Amino acid sequence: MSQTIEMPGGWQLQFEASPEWAFFRLVKAYPGDSGEPPLAETIVRTAYEHGLRRIVLEVDDQVMLYSYLVGQLVALHKRLLIDQGTFRLSGLSGTNADVLKTLRLTDRLPNYRDREAAVMGRL
Repeated sequence: MSQTIEMPGGWQLQFEASPEWAFFRLVKAYPGDSGEPPLAETIVRTAYEHGLRRIVLEVDDQVMLYSYLVGQLVALHKRLLIDQGTFRLSGLSGTNADVLKTLRLTDRLPNYRDREAAVMGRL
């Protein structure tokens, strides 16, 4: 099952589910738009509606992790930690990986090579 979730500010989440994992891909559908999408809330609500507590988020190469989005990633990580779930990031661009490294978040938000590596927990 595949679904596209429209969010404010020209953002989209592409969603797929397996029996144990929820997969999301964050895309900036309309680059000229701006805004602060309710990313953490939308991901948690969608995954939990499907009975899933294991989440992989892939970030499109056109998306730049600015402070609001980093805050949403941290909030998502905390929420799943509290709910005994799993949150993993996959396929970050070099620039976005450097953002997390500079902010010293790579221990909590490591960048997995691809979806398969994220599911297996192989860095």
